[in-house]
This record gives sequence, C-alpha cells and structure tokens, in this order.
Amino acid sequence: ASSFAELLSPKLALPNLAGEIDDSAQGSSDGRMAEAGRRSASRLSTQILIIKVFLGSAFLIVGKGFQESGLIVGPLCLVIVWLMELRSMCQLIECRKVMGEERRYEDLGVVFGRWGPSFIGCMIALCQFGFACIWLVTMTQNLSMPLPDWTSAQRLWLTFFFTMPLMWVRHLKVLAFTSVMAVAASSASVVYLLYFTSERIASLGVQPVELVNLHPKTFLWVGSCAYVYEGVNMVLPIYESARDKAVVPTQIAVSTFFITLLYIVTGVLVYLCFGEETASQATLNLPKESLGGSVLPLLFVAVGLVTLPLNLFVIFQMIERRCPWPAAYHARKWQKNAVRTLVHAFIVTVVWIAGERLENFLALVGGLCCSTLALILPSLLHMAICKPVGITRALDLSVLIAGVVILVLATWEALSSWK
Repeated sequence: ASSFAELLSPKLALPNLAGEIDDSAQGSSDGRMAEAGRRSASRLSTQILIIKVFLGSAFLIVGKGFQESGLIVGPLCLVIVWLMELRSMCQLIECRKVMGEERRYEDLGVVFGRWGPSFIGCMIALCQFGFACIWLVTMTQNLSMPLPDWTSAQRLWLTFFFTMPLMWVRHLKVLAFTSVMAVAASSASVVYLLYFTSERIASLGVQPVELVNLHPKTFLWVGSCAYVYEGVNMVLPIYESARDKAVVPTQIAVSTFFITLLYIVTGVLVYLCFGEETASQATLNLPKESLGGSVLPLLFVAVGLVTLPLNLFVIFQMIERRCPWPAAYHARKWQKNAVRTLVHAFIVTVVWIAGERLENFLALVGGLCCSTLALILPSLLHMAICKPVGITRALDLSVLIAGVVILVLATWEALSSWK
C-alpha cells in the first residue's frame, strides 16, 4: 500500500508521500517530499501498480456501451481507443526521456509556453472532478437496489455524509490501503458477473442483440471508451518509480491488453445475457433477491466511498497550496477540512442538479477531459519535444485528429442528449 501511496501526489511528484500530507507546518509538505528520495520499485511491484491504476469499475458499464453501439462496433471502438491511448502512454515516456528525469505530466507542457503546465494541471483537476461526479452517480444508482423507495436526491446526499470524514484524511497510507481493497472488490465482482451471466445464458439462452447499432448514442460510448483508460495521468509516476524502466512500456501494454480483454468478455456476456434490458450498470441487472443483487450494489457503494477521496485529493491540494492559512495547527487543519467539505458539497450539488445521467457523464468526462489528456496532448507534446518525421509524425497527427473528433462528437452528444 505504501508504494501505491507514493504515486498519489497531486503534483504527480517523485518523492515518498506515504506519510501525512499536511499540516505540522504550513507549506512544509514540499520539503518533506524533497527529502524522501527516489523510489525503486521492482518489476512485480510495478506490475501490481499498473493493474491497480488501470483495473477500475469500467466493467460495470461496458455491457450498456455494447448495447448502445452493437456487439461488433462496441468492442471495436474499445480496442481502437485502447491502441491509441497505449501509443499515447508510450509517447509520454519518450517525451520524458528527451526532457530529462523527474518530469511530471504537466512539466512537459513547458514546451507550449508558460501557460502549458498550468493548462495540463487544470485539465487533470477537471478530469478528477469528472471522475468524482461519475462515482457519485454510480453510488446513487447502486443504492437504488437496497433503497428502492428513496429518491435519487436522498440516496445522493446519503453518500455525502458517509464520504465527508474520508475527505479529511491526510495519511495517504490509509487511502492507499482502501484503494487496494477497492481493487480486490472489483476483481471479485468481475468473477461473480462472469459466473452469473454465463450460468444465465446456459440456462435461458442469449437475448436478441444488435451486431451493429449506429446512431447518435454511439458517440456516448466512444467518449466512455476514452474514460475507461483513466490511468494515463499516472504513467510517468509509475515510470519514475520503476527500477527497470526499460520494461515499463511492455508491462503497460501487456496489462492493459488483458484488462481490455476482460472488459470485452464481461461486456459481451452482460449484453448477451440481458439484451435490450441491459442497464447502465451491470449490477442493476442482477435480481434483487439474489446474493449478487444484494451484495454487489452495496459493495460498489463501498468502493465508491473509498475511491472518491482519492479522486478529489488532487483538487484539494491544488486549492490548499494557493490559499493562506493560519499558523496554528488546529485552526489550519479545521479550516482546510471546511474547505474540503465545501468542495465536496459543491460537486454533490452539481450531480444533484444534473441528475442520474451516467452515460452522459461518462461521455462528457471521456470526451472533454480524457481525450484531451490521453490523446490530444500526448500527440502534441510528442511532436513538439521528440520532433518525429515520416510515418511516426503521421501517426501522431492521426491520433491527434481522432482525439479532436472524439472530443467534439462525444461532448456534443453528451450535452445535447442530457435531459
């Protein structure tokens, strides 16, 4: 858990952040970070970190994505986006090699001028804001299984009171431990869904499905595909933490390949199992009286509760570094807690006003934020820093254009279909 905690710096910094990030002296955290020295993770540790970063809850949404785009188009979109984002991850590593050691993602933006690092940092913060909104909707929808008589607003604000104390946590070891538990819960849930859908198909047969289902909502799925590989922001910290840096691109490629394969298998089985009745999350299709229907929704509520503080940690630190605080420890601590609570309440209010539109949230965050960070910026950075020629430059331009297309179409469809 401590190795994972070291990667959770809001600045995507290199030093050890396994201890407390705050408060013994104002502004002293940067000093403690600088004193921590380099990390040196083994191949196994690096591999585990990669899996932790990229194996998320996306398997809950792939069935709906395949239903919206078709059994052929859905997986094809996911594979194409994976290939482009994998290339972008490798581009970021190449840029880091040219720029030198101890480079964060936003540090590479200096090639765009003074505004570059700030722009990338703001995009990362906006991306984390979007991830938090998605988790709030995910938790609210899953709570409809055990609390069917509650309104959406009641379920949403219930999550606020449970997550609020976790927002005040400053020991990253605590958050890293809960993150490991969340990955374990996600893995167990995948196994159960594969078992349940396979058994149901064996007993009831497959439902009617569309092989190709092209319509405007397909763009929602394309945007969601960009969201699936949200770990692109952590590629450089993982690379810096690795003892054997030469194998990191291969480790990322192999890990994300098998994770993509797992997502495709899960999505295909869920879609074949439920057909046109496929819900926005696979857990919502489980019979309420079954063990899975009783346990898995609550399990993912718990996963969301411990994941949300990590999503917002970047935003909290960006705000706290820019605000004046009193010198007294307890006054400073509780003022920061108050600010964190207000930020949290603001995000919950945004979701409350926007409604439970998970597909739209996914497409908006994926199209606007993730396509920018995972496709457009890596291509621009690679052309500016590494100055490729020939086929390599053509590929950079192709990924750049694809990223812009995804950004425009997914964002437009997400906003225009929001009701």
